[in-house]
Amino acid sequence: MYQKFIRLLLHVLVVVSGLRLVAWSEAVDYYYTLSLTDLMNTTVTGSTLTEHKSSKAPSSVTVITQDEISRLGLHTLEELMNYIPGFQSIRQSESSIHNSYSARARRIGTTGREILVLLNGMRLDNSWSGGLESTIPALRLSSIKRLEFIRGPGSAIYGSNAFLGVINIVTVIAEEDTKTNSNADNSANQLSKFKLSSGSHSFKDYYMQVKNQWGKNSVAGYLNYTKDNGDSFVAKNGFTDADTVIRDPFNSMESAMKYRYQWTTNQKTWMELIYTRKYGDDFYISDKISHDYNRSEIEYFNGYLAHNIRISKEVSSIIKMGVRRWIQNVAGQATSEGELFDFSLPQSRDPLLVNASLKDKAFWLKIDNDWQASIHHTYQYGFEFRHAKLEEAKAENNFDLADLVNGLFPVRYYGDFNQGTPLSLLQSRDISGLYLQYQGSYFNDIDFTAGVRIDDYQHIGSHVSPRLGAVYSYDDNQTFKLLYGEAFRAPGISELYAINNKTVAGNPALDPETVSTWELLWLFQNNQLNTSFGYFFSEISQSITQQHENTIRTFVNGKNEIVKGLETEVAYQLSENSLLKMNYSHIFDKPESSFRESDSTFSSVLDLQFSELQFNLSVYHHGVKEILRNDNSTKETLKSTWMANSKLSYRVSDEVTLSLLVKNLFNKEMFTPSQDVISGEGTPNRLRTWYFEFSYVH
Repeated sequence: MYQKFIRLLLHVLVVVSGLRLVAWSEAVDYYYTLSLTDLMNTTVTGSTLTEHKSSKAPSSVTVITQDEISRLGLHTLEELMNYIPGFQSIRQSESSIHNSYSARARRIGTTGREILVLLNGMRLDNSWSGGLESTIPALRLSSIKRLEFIRGPGSAIYGSNAFLGVINIVTVIAEEDTKTNSNADNSANQLSKFKLSSGSHSFKDYYMQVKNQWGKNSVAGYLNYTKDNGDSFVAKNGFTDADTVIRDPFNSMESAMKYRYQWTTNQKTWMELIYTRKYGDDFYISDKISHDYNRSEIEYFNGYLAHNIRISKEVSSIIKMGVRRWIQNVAGQATSEGELFDFSLPQSRDPLLVNASLKDKAFWLKIDNDWQASIHHTYQYGFEFRHAKLEEAKAENNFDLADLVNGLFPVRYYGDFNQGTPLSLLQSRDISGLYLQYQGSYFNDIDFTAGVRIDDYQHIGSHVSPRLGAVYSYDDNQTFKLLYGEAFRAPGISELYAINNKTVAGNPALDPETVSTWELLWLFQNNQLNTSFGYFFSEISQSITQQHENTIRTFVNGKNEIVKGLETEVAYQLSENSLLKMNYSHIFDKPESSFRESDSTFSSVLDLQFSELQFNLSVYHHGVKEILRNDNSTKETLKSTWMANSKLSYRVSDEVTLSLLVKNLFNKEMFTPSQDVISGEGTPNRLRTWYFEFSYVH
């Protein structure tokens, strides 16, 4: 499927670009600009669905612009999360192609179910687990124009999964209102970009972006292909406890296309398609090592058609309808050789090998309305509907997996993979939501926000999520925010209905978990210093946690959990040519189930500019974490970690820019917690790697 899609997209991109490969033409002058004022004026739309300066948005939010991304020595969204207050991202032993991440040190599984991720307004999730990592793992940064990391509940606008945070991704082809949004794409009618990279472990990365506009029509798209032969690691084989050399190779492809027709100044129709695929083999699968068998592949497609219209001078509407499809294939070795010999019929010394396949599809409809009641008072209201269906959840196996999991001995041995075992009770469900939000300005210095959303989940029930926010501009430099919000998270299908699984068992009696959060923030800004300090208090009710029985994890509703902490950011203009950014987060009370997350995190990013030379040094620190040992009942502390990355860029001429990226600059050995018990010190991370980038401007 994906080979045909690549060929089609390449053909369209080349035709649209008119065979003109021009790299970074719209950003040449801005690339070497270091300005704190620009950071202060960045806008955010994910907080309220309307545009605000980040300092005035009724949320605790960090905005990362395309210019900042271009200076960092990073490639993926998961890497960038470690430089955002309140967020953490680590490599884990569930799969080689994605990390696990969390907001405010709370994560209960291998996927970040508590964080909703949006891409150009589309939810990036799936019915099985709900997290971004298993939907679009290791999302590349090349095509991103703006990132909004919103901490705290977001269910009052977005519904389930906007539990502890929202990540709003705006790509270079996003459709934004050029009349009101300062981040909208106002570049030339024709634009083409090309970039290529090479580096350690035969790393290759190719990125192409095009845009063309004629009359009332416009087309834009991008294609990013990456291949990496993988680093090598010495790890303990979980079956024999012997030292084993493993690798983490992968290849990925991300592509997107948008077509727009501008009917009138106030009316337009557009269509957007996104397709991604990532494949990795060797390394760990479900905490187990098998050179010849372990592999993982994920495909994701989301496409929608949208139309916006201004109904009157005061009211505008956007209608979107689309379809989403997600496929995951995982192959792994579940037992050692000979382990089932005495329990199988006919007897066999083969290991248990499993090929798991998951397919999920959804149709969705979303209507957003904005009513400008007066210059100081606006209302946003809308409706959302999704019909999601898990179309396939099965495992092909050489032994009967259901016999083994359910203790039916002797276990039938097939010797081939012609027999399938269901992994879930196939499930479809309808999800609907209604929201209403009010925003008002009072006395020229107070902005007030109030909102509520009602969601109904088939087979689960209904939930009401309110929010309140007050933003007080004390003077030209200081701002205070007082925020309150509630959110909920409906369990995914894997949490409810997983069966015949050696690692996870579903719990149909599982109820949604809810959270209520208070936040107080103080912000100070001038031309040299930009700082914020925030304190939050969250209470999680009906908290969903994992309960271990031997090697099987079951999700259950546990006791109420308290999470509270502080988050601070500082950006300081050292000189006209140097800029320093730092942040620090600390959790005072952390849920017992979040032992894999650090209580304290810190990061620092230094940008220096010398004429045509630019240097970036980024450092992050994670405090101690814990890892499961023995029979899942004891924990061992992993030491705190420091990681440094760098990027050096030199503008050779107006046409050519060269860059050198070095990750893990000081070649530090680092291990991170696995989800379950593995032998050794934890999940191994890569040592020093380097990458060379070449960009051409015509």
